Amino acid sequence: MKEACGLFGVFNTKNQPNTNTLKDVITGMKLLQHRGQDGCGVSYLNKTNDIVTIKKLGLVKNSFNDLPNINTHVVIGHVRYSTSGNSKNLDHTQPLYSHNNLGEYALAHNGNLSNVLHHDTHYLISFINNCKKQNWKDIFIEMLDTIPGVYCLLILTNEGIYAIRDKFGVRPLVMGCNGNDYCVSSETSAFHRFNFYCNINPGEIYFINKTGPKLLYSSTEKLQNICSFEYIYFLRPNSIVDNLNVQLVRTQLGKTLATKDIIQNNELVCKWINAETIVIGIPDSGIIAARAYADCLKLPYKQYIQKYENMNRSFIESNNTERNKVCKKKFYYDEKNLTGKNVIIVDDTIVRGNVIKIIIQQLKDIGVVDIHIRIPSPPIVNICKFGIDIPNKNELIATNNAGNKNIINICNEIGATSLLYLDVNDLENIISKNSCKGCFGGTYNNKLLEW
Repeated sequence: MKEACGLFGVFNTKNQPNTNTLKDVITGMKLLQHRGQDGCGVSYLNKTNDIVTIKKLGLVKNSFNDLPNINTHVVIGHVRYSTSGNSKNLDHTQPLYSHNNLGEYALAHNGNLSNVLHHDTHYLISFINNCKKQNWKDIFIEMLDTIPGVYCLLILTNEGIYAIRDKFGVRPLVMGCNGNDYCVSSETSAFHRFNFYCNINPGEIYFINKTGPKLLYSSTEKLQNICSFEYIYFLRPNSIVDNLNVQLVRTQLGKTLATKDIIQNNELVCKWINAETIVIGIPDSGIIAARAYADCLKLPYKQYIQKYENMNRSFIESNNTERNKVCKKKFYYDEKNLTGKNVIIVDDTIVRGNVIKIIIQQLKDIGVVDIHIRIPSPPIVNICKFGIDIPNKNELIATNNAGNKNIINICNEIGATSLLYLDVNDLENIISKNSCKGCFGGTYNNKLLEW
């Protein structure tokens, strides 16, 4: 079982049980729901200082409505996105409970140990339970030194919360505060009433107890290897992770895409301007780049494609059948203003091609003439080895058994008039030279694969 998920935990440093701590965590989990929709769970300390865990399948908003008022000063929460195996197995929903010679604990994991064949969160628990070190800090330092990644962890013990990010920082982790309450989250966008406190950097271990947060350890061997796909798709636009503003990143991706069109397709761009071609961003993660693209080319931007509320993200559905069902019911169109028009559609990525094929066909059905597709990321040509659900190269529209398909073939397959992507070099310039770009054809960090 491989998983990439969302984490949210809160510690009240007054050490006084209250009903707001659990409510804060549930609110944070709702704001991280885009990171996982298969299941959710919380672990907290009760009045006798024992760990209690509650886990449910499905969405956060449907899972904790019937809970009684629970008094506690510390809670960790997890939303689950399963990238393989049975997404309906409650046993795999986190946090996972265990114990060793130091006592009981609950562990919530966001990431993927690429060369662990079985459930990788159980692997981490087995490592903790079999480690010979005599205190939690030394156990977790040993884990950082032995298991390179990919993981961000929240670990609840009877004394407090440990927050851990592996040395390569492929997945995000941040801390917030408000008065006597401190939270740890996968994204700043989930902070709600909390304010930014600090980044949890690669190779760092924080401990939060009644005295507040303390940096226990910071590895000298670390690399900022953040996942590029996080900024392009997964992260909310109002998140700031590793000092990068997601909205600004997506804006720059859109501008770079427009500049590339001017250089490579200047005649076509002039035709668009004369014909008042419309730019439309696909909700939600394509809109920011689309607006920047339109502004750069001085083309009109119109949101003539809208997404129905409460629709799941089709990318993280568990199979193609479910993805296609979501895609067909996901969007509605302003037919009156689209019929007879030429449009440029900007979407964040093309993975399997399910969404974009359906959008193009639906646009053609209502009478759109030309449909130009612009993607502010490179073609996805490889599996993700670190927790995003791209498990099989044969599922990717940009690859086949003979190797990479060229852009013309992809364009024909999706039914577009024209198609343009960014390059891997563009991601290096905008996000980071060291960011992970393995799924886009970049090099995976061998230290994360060969251990």
